[in-house]
Amino acid sequence: MAKKNIKFTIIKELVINTVKNMTFKNGQVAKGADTANTVSAYHQQAGDEDYHERLLDRGYYTNLESLKASLSDYMVGDGNLTENPLIDDTEADGVNTIILSVNERFNDGYVKTLARMASRYIEDSMLSDWYGDSDATKANYFTALAAKDLDSIRRTFSKTPPKAPSYLYPTKITLRYPIIPERDGHPGMASSSDETVIGPQQLFFNPWCITRGETSEISYTLEGEGGKMPIDDILVRCDNTYCSVELDDNGNWLLRGMAAGGTLVTLFSRHNDNVFAKFAVQITED
Repeated sequence: MAKKNIKFTIIKELVINTVKNMTFKNGQVAKGADTANTVSAYHQQAGDEDYHERLLDRGYYTNLESLKASLSDYMVGDGNLTENPLIDDTEADGVNTIILSVNERFNDGYVKTLARMASRYIEDSMLSDWYGDSDATKANYFTALAAKDLDSIRRTFSKTPPKAPSYLYPTKITLRYPIIPERDGHPGMASSSDETVIGPQQLFFNPWCITRGETSEISYTLEGEGGKMPIDDILVRCDNTYCSVELDDNGNWLLRGMAAGGTLVTLFSRHNDNVFAKFAVQITED
């Protein structure tokens, strides 16, 4: 399965600072609403005390791991256990860089959204934990917010539509006449040491002589954009019934003389009207 890596960062200090700000605001509101509850409100405000910092540190990493567990639903691995498609690079400055291997069609426009909602999910989850044993109403409120954040994170994993298959079509055809030895009254088309080469989009009316009932392979080479080898989408048609064309078992075009006379043979690309070659054929009796 085709995949790619996306990367985003979560800054621990900013997340914890947001948690402290939210608990401070809620504490101030609680004190204003109930002056008798100032002690409880004070202690619910996350501060710089050592035990507060330890609780916040624990809450941050616990919920970071919870986030990573949720992201695992969208990992794309190749079955190689030595390759971890979800990498958490925790740097010394408290920045967590998350590298996630995802489906190649993941919409990159959502990477920034994913980063923001990931931080928000950790913040709300930490606040839910913070109030869990002291204020059930606030704990439930932040639990609901964290669930909404997680839903938004899941929605960021949106795939772009499948890409239409692309093929390298010919931009140039070069026709090579086969070497036809001289025969009675017919000088042939080329000597044994030289081939007559016809370039793309050219007409060549010096007839290619074959006899009725004879078959001869039509030889050509193709070039694609940048000189690369394209797919062979060449078709062949004759202007009348003096000769016919057919494919052999190897996919080569064969020219067969059907009746004495002359005709014009055209090779053309099915996907590029500007790629063609024409040549005249003279069919003679045995």
